Amino acid sequence: MSSSKDTRISSRSAAVTQNEKQRKLDKEQSGKGVVRIVVICAVVLALLLLFINTSFFYRNVNTVTITGINGEEKFSIVDFNFYYTTVAYETYSEIYDSYGTMADYVLNPGKPYDEQMYNDTATWDDYFTESAVYTMKNVVLMNDLAEKDPDFALTEEQQEKLEEHFASAKEFADELKISVSRYFQSTYGKGMNEKIYRENYTKLFTAQCFSEYMGAKIEGDYTEEQIAAYYEANPNEFNAVSYRVYTVLAEKGEEVDKEQALKDAKETAEKLAAEVKSIETFEAAVAKYEEENEITSGVGGGHALLASLENTGYGEWLFDSERASGDVTVLANSDETGYNIVYFDELDTLDYNFANVRTTIFYAGQDEETGEITDEAKAEALKSAEAFFEEWKSGDATEDSFLEVSKKYDEDDEADTVIPGQITELYNGVTGVAAIETWALDEARQAGDAELLELATGYVVVYYVGEGEHARTAMVRGTMATEGYNAWVEESVESYKDEIHGFGYYFSRDF
Repeated sequence: MSSSKDTRISSRSAAVTQNEKQRKLDKEQSGKGVVRIVVICAVVLALLLLFINTSFFYRNVNTVTITGINGEEKFSIVDFNFYYTTVAYETYSEIYDSYGTMADYVLNPGKPYDEQMYNDTATWDDYFTESAVYTMKNVVLMNDLAEKDPDFALTEEQQEKLEEHFASAKEFADELKISVSRYFQSTYGKGMNEKIYRENYTKLFTAQCFSEYMGAKIEGDYTEEQIAAYYEANPNEFNAVSYRVYTVLAEKGEEVDKEQALKDAKETAEKLAAEVKSIETFEAAVAKYEEENEITSGVGGGHALLASLENTGYGEWLFDSERASGDVTVLANSDETGYNIVYFDELDTLDYNFANVRTTIFYAGQDEETGEITDEAKAEALKSAEAFFEEWKSGDATEDSFLEVSKKYDEDDEADTVIPGQITELYNGVTGVAAIETWALDEARQAGDAELLELATGYVVVYYVGEGEHARTAMVRGTMATEGYNAWVEESVESYKDEIHGFGYYFSRDF
């Protein structure tokens, strides 16, 4: 019995030992399997990272899909970056044109866009993304419609302009001694090359040209009767007033009786108003009052639309249909700190033709310490303007020679005070320079006339090129065309859908 029992125990022990060996072996195999999986995952991850870092990835991963009348059009990371960067650049350029060196306080291109707020709820990155997708949708739409329009094709001039754009990019790259593709990559990010840039820019340019084509087509469809009816229904969208305004402010101070101070300001304003019979007497009365009280606020007003005067407190009075030239009134200002003296000169209904002029301005230099224009600087500017005028008159005295002499004086001008220019479709209030407008819009003006005029900041020589089309008709038709075009675009783009793909979008904007 004992022997059998021992044998069973021995067999059991052997079995246990064998099982332990198997478990150890399985454990070892399992461990090796885990290691293999880890190694494989690491290799796959490394390969994926390498792939993600390739131009192929950026050129082929879909970021946005636009679905329209011709089906789906897919935009890669590179394509999206092109539109995003284009929108960002154009936006900053517009801001810079308005704010100059202060533009970076509105939008700083040196900081991440997702760290700068566009408004209370969205960042500039949000805005540029939305704008880029909307632009892509419009580009697809315009190119689809352009293909279907038998009357549309890029003109020879437009084709030349397109090729000049690509040529200028190559010239710039050559100056930097880099390839064109590398130049584009530095702006639009990884994956961009000359071929992809050309494709995207050509589509964008074609869309812009077709947009202009449709705008002109829509504008040309309006009849004179429709234009007249639109103006009659919306006169104050186009009419402007010529006026003057001066504010007499109430005295301030802790010990000042505010109510009495306002009464005094009103009384002073009414006394000044009683002296006003014309623009000249208005300005003379204000000048005398300011001299006596050592005030230098100046006279406001000039030429303005109702829209720009709605919140002033006197816009409604100026645009009253009963208003007559020479009317003057006294009204409390909008923040109740004083009283406005308002003089109505005349209503401008744009019932005249545009004027087209060439100008060359000679600015008088400012004193470095005071910032003011001295008599000596003004005299020097006059001397230069007279020399320019005499040189032009002694030659062919044509528009072409005016341009030639302007270019010569501009090139010789080290102080940057000679500014050649051109004003097309000039009307009252467009330049803000009354001297130029009064001279150019004189009914007696003839093509080829020229004059030297004094400005507050120097002098200007003006050359009258000729008359343009009727100002009011052009302005009304332009407004109607804008409304018609926008309605057409909104209606057309409704059937186009866009979709942003998160994976591709995640890797975009990385440049």
